Amino acid sequence: MNAVYARHEGNPNLLQGTLNEMIGYIKKHGLRQITAVYNVNVRELKPGDSLEDMVVDVYIGVDPRQRSRVYGIYVWRKEEGL
Repeated sequence: MNAVYARHEGNPNLLQGTLNEMIGYIKKHGLRQITAVYNVNVRELKPGDSLEDMVVDVYIGVDPRQRSRVYGIYVWRKEEGL
């Protein structure tokens, strides 16, 4: 499976902005989304941490029969691993 990937660093309340950029990228490059959005918390917040310290990797699966690499945002391939 191919996926468009982005890392969101900072306030999780602003994660929608990162997602909007990813959706715009998918549309701009003629890709077709085939999965839901997957979030992976890279840095969980602990008591006393600032929301600005949060790190989330975001993946959206795209149709592998279309272009697999495009410029701008890295397109992650399952074969390459995380």
